[in-house]
Amino acid sequence: MIAAPLTRLRTEGYVVMPQAIDPHTLRTVRERALPHMADVPIRADGYPDGYRLNDFEFSELIDNAEALVISIGLHPKELKHTIMVPKFPHETTRPWHNDSSEPRHVFILYYLQTVGLNQGVLGINGKPIPVTIGDVILMDARAQHRSYANETDDLRLLIRVWIEIGEEL
Repeated sequence: MIAAPLTRLRTEGYVVMPQAIDPHTLRTVRERALPHMADVPIRADGYPDGYRLNDFEFSELIDNAEALVISIGLHPKELKHTIMVPKFPHETTRPWHNDSSEPRHVFILYYLQTVGLNQGVLGINGKPIPVTIGDVILMDARAQHRSYANETDDLRLLIRVWIEIGEEL
């Protein structure tokens, strides 16, 4: 058990696990996820909504997510869902929000490409978090977060695995 990541998750609302999954795996996942972009709904505020993926189609992410949760000393109880969250080219900054008030919900975020400060990077508690492909973010679903503007011509994709854990954070 690694104590430092769990402590950071509990105190800061997130922890970045550097190179926690093979970048080649994420590139392959991206190729399989891209055809689903045609099904992504657009919300009334103009932002793309998350698109629920078939959990079995992306089982390598679910297996990795469960292993990461266990590696920091938590106990996965139930997979809630797997969601693809796009950030369109030139999409503006989204508002601050949280996705749950439940202290037993964690996200495992897989960016399907490297994401720098101008590419729709995640912000948690006021701090932007750039990632390199292969880095994984574990996040308390109660944490205030948003995505910053994607100032590029490139689509930014992430897949969020939402897991209920057996204990409260």
